[in-house]
Amino acid sequence: MILIKEKHIGNEIFFEKIITSDKGELCSEIRYRSVILEKESKNYFVIYTPLMTIHSNAFSFINFFKSSHADNSRIKAQQALKLLFSYEKIIGKELAAFIPTDITNLKYFLHGYSPRGQVIQLELKTNRSNQTVNSYLSIYRQYLSYIGV
Repeated sequence: MILIKEKHIGNEIFFEKIITSDKGELCSEIRYRSVILEKESKNYFVIYTPLMTIHSNAFSFINFFKSSHADNSRIKAQQALKLLFSYEKIIGKELAAFIPTDITNLKYFLHGYSPRGQVIQLELKTNRSNQTVNSYLSIYRQYLSYIGV
């Protein structure tokens, strides 16, 4: 059984993955960090992977493709992509390889539904509105187009 728990530290959301088997429990953390760096009076939006490397595609997408957008719009893109990358890590697939069931489950994940499946169980705390979920899905479509998928 795999249990995914949503955790919070301040405004940061991350996930704890607990795998239970006959041999015991194995815990790991799925944590993408985001920061806004200012250089020469310009804000740069950075997403760090769990290994603390910069996610280069996300960096380029937010800071160059969306450079004409307001900072709040770019912050929303940053938050949306962090959730996408977390979900990809949880299910072990990249967005380009998602099948329709994965997309439906991504929507449930974004809404904050906590289904209890036979293999994966989610304990999510954050509920998002339809409007927020739809805006995140729009960002994902733009991101896929940007990376050429």
